[in-house]
Amino acid sequence: MLVNDILKEPELWRDEIVKMQKMNAPVILFGAGNTREFNLQYFRGLGICPAAFCDNSPGKVGGKVNDLDILSFEEVKRKYPDAYFYITTQMYYRELREQIIEGGYAPEQISWYDVVFQLQWEKECMRYYEEHMQEIEQLYQCLADDYSKKVLQNRLLFLQTRNHKYLLEIRERKQYFDEALIDFTKVECFIDLGMYTGDTILQFITESKGRYREIYGFEPDENIYQTAKENLKEYDNIVLVKKAASDCDGRIQVAQALGVMQTIENGVFGENHKEENSFEVCKLDTYFEKQPISNALLKLDIEGAEMAALRGGTEWIKKNRPGIAVCVYHKQEDILEIPFFCKSLIPDYKVYLRHYSDTQTETVCYLIP
Repeated sequence: MLVNDILKEPELWRDEIVKMQKMNAPVILFGAGNTREFNLQYFRGLGICPAAFCDNSPGKVGGKVNDLDILSFEEVKRKYPDAYFYITTQMYYRELREQIIEGGYAPEQISWYDVVFQLQWEKECMRYYEEHMQEIEQLYQCLADDYSKKVLQNRLLFLQTRNHKYLLEIRERKQYFDEALIDFTKVECFIDLGMYTGDTILQFITESKGRYREIYGFEPDENIYQTAKENLKEYDNIVLVKKAASDCDGRIQVAQALGVMQTIENGVFGENHKEENSFEVCKLDTYFEKQPISNALLKLDIEGAEMAALRGGTEWIKKNRPGIAVCVYHKQEDILEIPFFCKSLIPDYKVYLRHYSDTQTETVCYLIP
């Protein structure tokens, strides 16, 4: 079976931990973001004692994480010319790696393995996928093309080994806009859940050559909503909704939590968010109850709340049969639950997977009627 074969792959990330435990070079944790205390505690628990943190933010340089200094990269180069770098952020991993190499360090002085979040995955995702081997096999068999099967297999192989070669083999560039799957000139209505600053809407306008009837953008964050409103003010037939899509109508409280994802369901993760934050939410079934929609494309990138939004749009989806482009990486179960749920609503949906990064993020499931 697919999962059994993947679980036999050597866990190369363990070699990275052993190497760091035995080395004499000072370990520098590059990135003093909101997981910094967790990273420090994790390494010290393994008997690895980092020498310092490094960060490019002037507001962080000069501060401390417990008893460790936060240094600029230039200070690290002066104090630790033989340093070994562990990059703590996935979002800027490649940029920081290039910065370190351009600063005179060898690639061998940089960890290629995200050992902290590999540990989290080891405890949670490994157990989950082993418990759901049959469902993964079912997903594998129902995927509509061989490339989607390769995406699923390579993504699981990466999570098992942290070997980036598996993702480099499947990485695509035009997220949400695969012309081989969707004819964007025939999409009359684009619904963007997780509009952010309007960047995906602007890309849709380009891909569709402006041939659309209407666009809806949902974004609950006040500041981001206002930015999107400014960015899209020159375009017609765009409705901006200062709400998040969910499986209820009203307000949802969000809480501070440790992690690299954000989710309305389980708390907002990020140092700029406070525990008292709350968002207005609505069901797609409620919002579009009296609005006929045809030839629609529904895009969802809402930080772990994708299933909630789909549940809240059950009747609308069954009635209107939109194409769907939905992120399936925020939660370990999303890659299984989301396509199976959508096919339970529209059994003849064709299911595709595509991947758009060199980390485990940005895996998108396309459901095409």
